[in-house]
Amino acid sequence: MNKKIILIEDDGEIRHMVEEYLEADGFEVTSFEDGSSFIHSIDNFEGFSLILIDLMLPDISGMELIKRIRSAANIPIIIITAKGSDLDKTLGFGLGADDYVVKPFSLIELAA
Repeated sequence: MNKKIILIEDDGEIRHMVEEYLEADGFEVTSFEDGSSFIHSIDNFEGFSLILIDLMLPDISGMELIKRIRSAANIPIIIITAKGSDLDKTLGFGLGADDYVVKPFSLIELAA
């Protein structure tokens, strides 16, 4: 099983916490603090098994990134966000997200 994950999260504290937890669990995490750095750094998703993405990024919305990712690959996507309304969840799933985790979340739940 491939254990490489992309994490796109602008909150440095959350990004660091998730990275540390997942790396201790044997995952290799490639993280980005905004959508632009992700877009300019990743040109294909070969070798990655999952993307964790925040919706409220400072430059490009997570929803826009999900659209771009889905146009290029069928990699699993889990949204991690503070936006927990049914409308936001429906939009996320409609764009192709595979799961939706609302902040604050348990790291054990996320790793599972």
